[in-house]
Amino acid sequence: TFAPPLISDMNHAIQVIVAVKPKRFDQLLDQTVQEYSANVAFINKPALQKNLTETISSTAKLYSDYYLHITPSHDYLLTKLTILKQKLFLIFAVSTILTFALLQFLIRHFITNPITDLDKQLTAVSESRQQEISYQKKNDEISRLGNKFSKLHAELTSTLEETKLQSRTDALTKLPNRASFYENGTKLLAQASHQEESAAIIYLDLDNFKFVNDKHGHEVGDKLLKSVATHLNHTVTFFSQQVDNAYPQVFRLSGDEFIILIKGKDDQFIQKLGQKILNLFSGGYQFELGSFPVTASLGIANFPKDGHSLSHLISNADLAMYQAKKTGKNKQSFYSKELAKKDRKVREIESRLKAINFDQEFVLNYMPILNTAGKIKGCEALLRWNSPELGPVSPELFIPIAESSGLFEKIDLWVINHVFENLGALRTLLGEDMEISLNISSAELNSESFSKGVATLAAQHHVQTRNIIFEITETFAPHQEQNALDWLQELREPGYRIAIDDFGTGYTSLMQMVEYPVDIIKFDRQLVERIAKPHKKALAKSLLDICHLQGLEVVAEGVETQEQFELLREINCDYQQGFLIARPMPLSELKAWLTENKLRPVNNSAS
Repeated sequence: TFAPPLISDMNHAIQVIVAVKPKRFDQLLDQTVQEYSANVAFINKPALQKNLTETISSTAKLYSDYYLHITPSHDYLLTKLTILKQKLFLIFAVSTILTFALLQFLIRHFITNPITDLDKQLTAVSESRQQEISYQKKNDEISRLGNKFSKLHAELTSTLEETKLQSRTDALTKLPNRASFYENGTKLLAQASHQEESAAIIYLDLDNFKFVNDKHGHEVGDKLLKSVATHLNHTVTFFSQQVDNAYPQVFRLSGDEFIILIKGKDDQFIQKLGQKILNLFSGGYQFELGSFPVTASLGIANFPKDGHSLSHLISNADLAMYQAKKTGKNKQSFYSKELAKKDRKVREIESRLKAINFDQEFVLNYMPILNTAGKIKGCEALLRWNSPELGPVSPELFIPIAESSGLFEKIDLWVINHVFENLGALRTLLGEDMEISLNISSAELNSESFSKGVATLAAQHHVQTRNIIFEITETFAPHQEQNALDWLQELREPGYRIAIDDFGTGYTSLMQMVEYPVDIIKFDRQLVERIAKPHKKALAKSLLDICHLQGLEVVAEGVETQEQFELLREINCDYQQGFLIARPMPLSELKAWLTENKLRPVNNSAS
């Protein structure tokens, strides 16, 4: 029995000691100690409670209040923790790689690849390799973005095309504009060169269009331009279709300038087309607002004969157009080598004008003017240019060039100064009442500096203004506003007299002549040649009478025959000048001419 013996039974009790060796337990305990490098202890319950709070250990209950406490070594725990860390790191790394790969796949599939595809399409569209953006209609962000880009591109394309059309279309006439002309012209010349065909441009400029704007206002001018553009485009298209279905293009360059591009046509076709265009302006231009004195001048240049570039052709056609203007307007002119030679001459004159010393190359000649009694009334001072490089240069050449290059005021003041210097010698020859006529450029009108310059020279030379006549070319008249006429009136106030020169070649009507603040009318040589004939004597006298009724004196220029002289004197023409009387001569020759012709000056009482 396991119970302790009673004392009363001690004599009958025996003590048995039994030793039990737990081999299996010991084996397991040894294995545990070896495996965990552990320390083992048999402890009671209080010890168990204490150890639980001090270290990592494990406790096995052997018997009531008797426990086996196993504590692994620190190295063992570190080894196990290291292995655990490695496993966790490996798990984390694999999980990360798998997650990254999955994210990469998802991003590529749903974001990157669609964006890349969208970018490629946008690039292809921007480089004109693709017309539009195509995208699948899916309900995801990229698809919606692609669809929005597609719609935006369609709207931008539509806006761009409209903007291109507007940028290449003239807002007023709706014809293609200058930018469109250069674009189409460059392509046309390239095609013509590649196909070894000819091409041409017709440069059209409206004559007297400024007159319409000044007299009737810009609104009427704009409507006239629109009408011209419509009729011009219709005429060109209709004529070309009738001939052989050719389609020349009409463009508006600027203002009243138009240009026509033609490919593969000969000069005969171009000339006929040009004449059809000129027929629109025969007798002026008529449209719904009325009839206007507007004509057209056409200049034509051919490719490749007259130029290999568009700019060269334009320059040559422009030159031919100005040649057409000079020949009478509402004309057409082809560019030629002779025309180019004249242009080079003009450029050379302009270049020399800007560099010359006036005192060394300019001289003044004087052309006598006679009254009806055959007495000398005065002279007209005429400028002559003798250039060492160019030789004698006609005023008809260099005066327009001087006006266009801005030298006219300087030249006019030089002439006035030298005439004022010669007044003393002229009075000695022609008498105190003689009159000297001076031509001034119509470009001087409204020039305050010119007026001041004249006043300064007059004061410097103590000029009697009643002896001076300023001649203004008659062609200025229709282009001047009221302030220009006021300027003429102011020029008369000091006592100068004003003459309209070349009357009969410009646009002055008799009604306009009545209003001009002038004193003298000078009939142009061509007018004199036409009216100074026996069968037109009544017409000539009527013109004179109209002028006389207005208190105007009349000078007939270009008198070259005795018959003209006699007829003009018979109908009471106040004064005459021309080659029949005398050619322009230097002051040094004037005295000899007076002596040779036994002419006497006119005084106020005799005149």
